[in-house]
Amino acid sequence: MSKNEELKSKQEIEKYLERPYTFTVSEDTDEDGKPYFYAQVNELPGCISDDKTAEDALRNIKDVMYDWIETTLLSSCRGNGRVK
Repeated sequence: MSKNEELKSKQEIEKYLERPYTFTVSEDTDEDGKPYFYAQVNELPGCISDDKTAEDALRNIKDVMYDWIETTLLSSCRGNGRVK
């Protein structure tokens, strides 16, 4: 991927990140019975982050969203760099 293509890809990802999303934060326990929180983006199936606090799970979800969108865009491109 050329630097120009990489820049366009980052700009497209940023465009998707600016859209309104709905987040759900839930609490669960691990196999040792310790509580943890996980955040998920309702509009992005499988886009989930977890951490020790709800705040950290939500903070981490931003990076996961970027990766989720980047992966989805790359797998959806059909030679011309545009999502089909």
